[in-house]
Amino acid sequence: MKLADALNAAPHPDRGTGGSLRSEGESSWSARGGGPVVAMTRPDEDGRFTAMLLAAGFTAPQLPLTRIAEPGDADRLDRAVARLVESGGPDFDVLLLTSGRAVPPLVRRLEAQGLRPPFRLPGVEVWVVGPATGTAARKAGITPDRVPRTFVAEALLSEARTWRELEGTRILFPRAEEGRDLLPEGLSDAGAVVTLAPAYRTLPDRERAGDLARRVRAGTIDAVPLTAGSAARTLGGAWRGDAAETDQAPEWPPGIPIVAIGPATRDQCEMAGLPVAVTAAPHSLEGVVAALREVLG
Repeated sequence: MKLADALNAAPHPDRGTGGSLRSEGESSWSARGGGPVVAMTRPDEDGRFTAMLLAAGFTAPQLPLTRIAEPGDADRLDRAVARLVESGGPDFDVLLLTSGRAVPPLVRRLEAQGLRPPFRLPGVEVWVVGPATGTAARKAGITPDRVPRTFVAEALLSEARTWRELEGTRILFPRAEEGRDLLPEGLSDAGAVVTLAPAYRTLPDRERAGDLARRVRAGTIDAVPLTAGSAARTLGGAWRGDAAETDQAPEWPPGIPIVAIGPATRDQCEMAGLPVAVTAAPHSLEGVVAALREVLG
């Protein structure tokens, strides 16, 4: 949905609508004073997204829908990184990063191999899915070589064919344990040899998700940004569960827009029964903040 269409389709919380769960006597954020209340739904280890929301004039209660944990088989990344830095030459041609969360566990293992930042990986290209992942890599001492023009896995898969011959290319892909198969399968279909190494695991935070669902139902949240499919699935489950407990139809209030960071997250929202008002463009945290400012402006 285009942003202009979304503004018409998803009424502002200030505008009384039959679909909104706010009572007639309840004040909106403008009447309450302060900025719009935007749920901070992602684990924000470095505080970057929270700072962006606050700088945009939003109030950002911390309601992360997921939490980050060690993967079930951490040894796979240990073994893969050992192969990446072998003295006789690396066993990989490409290091692929699609999330900043894969960077710290990768760095810990590089340091365990005796390396120190900035990390030199001769003969290895570093590909990242977008600027946020690239920033995380640079801060840790890993310099990206390639970033797709559009910050989604589908674009990286398409552009990778122009970056190098994929047939026989050996790719190390540290990622979430439950990551999507689209990228590794697409690269493998193009002839690349992809080694998947779980770097972290994303777990649902059902308590926080239930809290967010209750706040949305009470009308004390003005917008919900979702930046991962796992967050969408967790919120969808909490929303349906909360509705069942209160014997109310699980209809999301149209006056409380959901903003998805990209098409993959949007698709997961739709599968979870959550209506997306806007898909951010660009597909980045900056794009999410811009979309929030428009739908709440």
